[in-house]
Amino acid sequence: MRLLCCPKQRRRWIEESGIAGILPPEAIDALELGVFSAGELLCAEADSSPRLLFVLSGRYKLTRLTSAGQECLLRFFSAFSLLGELELLRGGPCQVNAIALEETVCLRLPCDRWRTALLDHNPFLRFLCAYLGYKTVQRSQNLALSLGARVPQRTASYILATAKDGFFCENRLHLAEYLGCSHRQLLRAISDFCHTGLLRREKSGYRILDPERLRAASGGVYAGDPFSYPGLRAVSPQT
Repeated sequence: MRLLCCPKQRRRWIEESGIAGILPPEAIDALELGVFSAGELLCAEADSSPRLLFVLSGRYKLTRLTSAGQECLLRFFSAFSLLGELELLRGGPCQVNAIALEETVCLRLPCDRWRTALLDHNPFLRFLCAYLGYKTVQRSQNLALSLGARVPQRTASYILATAKDGFFCENRLHLAEYLGCSHRQLLRAISDFCHTGLLRREKSGYRILDPERLRAASGGVYAGDPFSYPGLRAVSPQT
């Protein structure tokens, strides 16, 4: 992660996102603007110094370690979204891993230092209640889908969410762990997608040939509706 210290850049992201409308003035002055490359951690499970992150551009996935030490995929998110809201409310270390899928831009504040000021600020509290309500609905929908989802559905959803320019490439052993299936089950699902014309095997990965049929095969697992709130918006990374 690299911090962008240019005042002009920072001001642009604050103004275009509308975030000044929900934060107290002193918090706006303290916001850090950070850029995460694909594969970088926005936050790490068990981090003892969590930050509240307003994700303004990009996409990321949430994972969590099981009691057996396996990394389990929870869901994909895109801007505009929030990380660290539970840590802000109740304190303690981070509860999940958030991993950037592409270049992702965030404004962030340390939870411990800003907890009282933020929770005493009514515009932020209204926003936070709306976001927690959104997350609750999305979590319930995702749980209902994922409990009944078969391995091909989970695989299709992951491929769609992480492919770049229609091309998917990822370590299959790690992917099987994310999806909670065996390596053999994963290979069978991918092989079926290739046989039915949804994917094509290439030297370094797989080309998506029919995204609409692949989306239908995913059943909406790991996906969800985007968050919206009056005055807040995702920001184009272009200067």
